[in-house]
Amino acid sequence: MGPGRNYNGPVHRGSTALAPGYRVRLTYSAVRVLVTGATGFIGRAIVRKLLERGHEPIALVRTPSKRRFVPEGSAVFYGDVMAPESLLRPISLSDAVVHCAAIVDYGLYPAELVQRVNIYGTLNTLRMARECGIRKLVYIGSIAAYGTAGPQDGIRDEKSLETRPNRFSSPYELSKYRAAMAVIRHYPETVMVMPGMVYGPGSQIDALLRLVASGKLSFFIKGRNRVPLVHVEDVADATIIALEKAPPGQYLCVSDVIPLWELGLVLARVAGIRPPLFIGQGIVRFLAGPGPAFAKVFGLNPILNAYSVRMALGDWGLRSDRLRELGWRPRPLEEGLSYLLEGQRV
Repeated sequence: MGPGRNYNGPVHRGSTALAPGYRVRLTYSAVRVLVTGATGFIGRAIVRKLLERGHEPIALVRTPSKRRFVPEGSAVFYGDVMAPESLLRPISLSDAVVHCAAIVDYGLYPAELVQRVNIYGTLNTLRMARECGIRKLVYIGSIAAYGTAGPQDGIRDEKSLETRPNRFSSPYELSKYRAAMAVIRHYPETVMVMPGMVYGPGSQIDALLRLVASGKLSFFIKGRNRVPLVHVEDVADATIIALEKAPPGQYLCVSDVIPLWELGLVLARVAGIRPPLFIGQGIVRFLAGPGPAFAKVFGLNPILNAYSVRMALGDWGLRSDRLRELGWRPRPLEEGLSYLLEGQRV
């Protein structure tokens, strides 16, 4: 019996009630894992991977309307990381916790809200897990915590989070840094998976990638800054490694680090089309002003603004040696991008 099931404290009901139609399976042959943010892009992939591995995911869902995004086969509890009491029952039924809930923001949300959810939501979840006796904690952070850098910084590893001055281009990056530092200080038993720019069907950058690969967007940024890419399924694989065998600490999760302009060439090569026309970074910074209108014309998420452009044009030379040493084998970039030709959707 897992440590979480030994909790003898009060059980809170109401928002934590098991979703209608689901029946608890009292089997202990597999690890039961609570996943916060289970309806998000990364969270759904993690839940699917847990099911494939024979684990029993418990999905934390904020509202009934989001339940449809949870992969079939997982338990569903309603709760909110900003309401710690709503976490008690699902955590008390779990053996491990994967905290994936966060606001991924590029200037669309109030900075104060981003800080509260990304910092205090994380601390609420880990505190409740510790109080319930959970011994395996996994936090899905972000490379945003490391801040942007320059070519002079070389290729950075996990140590750079604490040993170098960090430069942040948005409240989101700052929130992820503060959350990571709080986890290191207060919950050192946690395994921290820090994904790079996550792509895959349904990702925030999916629409942009599809426009370039289809030839509908014939230009691309002529940037020499390095971008760290990772497929969402490889993030899910890294999470499984974090759960099953990684000791506490930070694990950068980046499969490919290439110059930004080279990504345009890779997209063209995968799609079998002519390379895009490359435009200077100054033009992109200019377009960040009327960004929402530009996004509407091209059918993109409205994330083209000063924050997102500074982040996109920053240098993100990062490596994932620690994760690879544990057997993580991410797919090559061109293989990962092949879904653009198949029209897959999650």
